[in-house]
Amino acid sequence: MRNILLVVAVVAMSFGAAAGEKNAPAKDAAAKSRATVRKEKTEDALSFIKEKSPRSYELVTNYLSIIQVGAKSGVQVSNNPPRFQVGEKTACTMLSWYASCIVHDAHHSKLYNDYRRKFNCKVPKEIYSGRKAEDECLYVQEDFYREINVPETGRYIKHLRNMRKVDYFSDYKNRDW
Repeated sequence: MRNILLVVAVVAMSFGAAAGEKNAPAKDAAAKSRATVRKEKTEDALSFIKEKSPRSYELVTNYLSIIQVGAKSGVQVSNNPPRFQVGEKTACTMLSWYASCIVHDAHHSKLYNDYRRKFNCKVPKEIYSGRKAEDECLYVQEDFYREINVPETGRYIKHLRNMRKVDYFSDYKNRDW
């Protein structure tokens, strides 16, 4: 049981100040401000999960150690500690959706880490990735929505069911969420 979660705000600093760019300090301040907002949104999402679904919060804190806002979403399950990089589009969406995405990716980490602990060997990719694993994570995400029962629950459950019909997850390189 891990129960340690670090939220990292990534700040993309410009290098304009070194080159004498007049607007560099303002750009750097804006980047810091955006990073602070992303970190706060992540902390809000974690508080939301903890309040609305203690079971899901346990999953998240047991199977993710770092949440970092980056260019696109994905979980690095084999990292030690496991790291969820969340895309800015996801981090800046509705609180319940962002929270459900954290739960979803924590389950990918659970699939990987439980297999590794049980069999003490290299984990085949299909255990935590691919259609079967993705469907299982979507079901966990859907269960989270049922449990929290917020006004948008019906709309998001329908969206999650539609996601099972396409391989939206397979092209990481071109992800924009």
